[in-house]
Amino acid sequence: MRLFLKVKPLDSEVMEVGQVVAELCSRRLGALFDRFKQKLGFSLCHRRELALYEVDEPRLRDTMPALYGTVREEDEGLFALVLEDLTGLSLLNSTDEPGRWSREPIEAAIRGLARIHSAWYGRESDLRRKDWLGPVTTSKSLSEMGEFWQTLGEYAHPWLRAWAGEAAVTAHERALDDLDRWSQELESMPRTLIHNDFNPRNIAFRRSQGLELCAYDWELATLGVPQHDLAELLSFVLSPQATSEEVDHYVELHRRSLQNETGAFIDSGDWWHGFALSLEHLIVNRFSMYTLVCRFQRKRFLERVVPTWLRLTQVSRDARDRSRVHPGQAGHVGTGSPRSPHSPPSVDEPL
Repeated sequence: MRLFLKVKPLDSEVMEVGQVVAELCSRRLGALFDRFKQKLGFSLCHRRELALYEVDEPRLRDTMPALYGTVREEDEGLFALVLEDLTGLSLLNSTDEPGRWSREPIEAAIRGLARIHSAWYGRESDLRRKDWLGPVTTSKSLSEMGEFWQTLGEYAHPWLRAWAGEAAVTAHERALDDLDRWSQELESMPRTLIHNDFNPRNIAFRRSQGLELCAYDWELATLGVPQHDLAELLSFVLSPQATSEEVDHYVELHRRSLQNETGAFIDSGDWWHGFALSLEHLIVNRFSMYTLVCRFQRKRFLERVVPTWLRLTQVSRDARDRSRVHPGQAGHVGTGSPRSPHSPPSVDEPL
């Protein structure tokens, strides 16, 4: 039997590498990264994944690689997982193959995601007591990092503009301007354990009667609204030409699936609102952070992901507006097509 050994870098090592990358992009950005690194979600990342694999929770275990052992050598700074070898799983490492993401795997991913989210849905206080969770991002901490997000955004804008036109920059600036509002609203919504890196880089499928989700690389898992994982997934697997009907189908599938898993009523209008706010969080944090890596290694998937993200913001905005007119029913309204993506700037171009 083949197994996979995953050796975990310490959180301090992860933060050190991130700070060096940020400084190479911009001296000011590097200094701000160093100042706020404890609030960027990396703290305890080397312990968190080990702990999650050992949690006695079938809803998590069924959607993870099988665990065969863990290694904790505190004095040596050695933390490792012995896991199932995922070679051969369907859609493994399919980030750059969006054409393979048909309705079947997207729906399977969403149903599996709802199962993951159901584990701590309605039990936020229980989750926060877990010592492996690490610092949880709050609206206050996001606001305190305003200078960092603004500086990161200035660096990211040429990339966003190249991939999705001026509309993406405008949407990002709007999200920055409204950060205090949307971060407070997100914090007031029902939250649960989220994967927080849920995209084709970290998910695959076992095939039995149908496709069954297998999500891996849990080091960034945290407390958040479940719509965050969905917003990230759809940004990766849909296209910039996604119809409002497609988006509506997948957003509602997640809501209904989580409702079925938990037995809790989830209002459709509230759900869409959380989805829209999650998209704002993604562009300010995750997708802007990706551009730091792009300075040194081109990430082609972002040429598709960012325009798709922009399309999702358009659809979600329409759905939210409709839900205000018809509470509890967030229907879909067609919107115009987004700009076509352009080639990103080369690493030699001034940013």
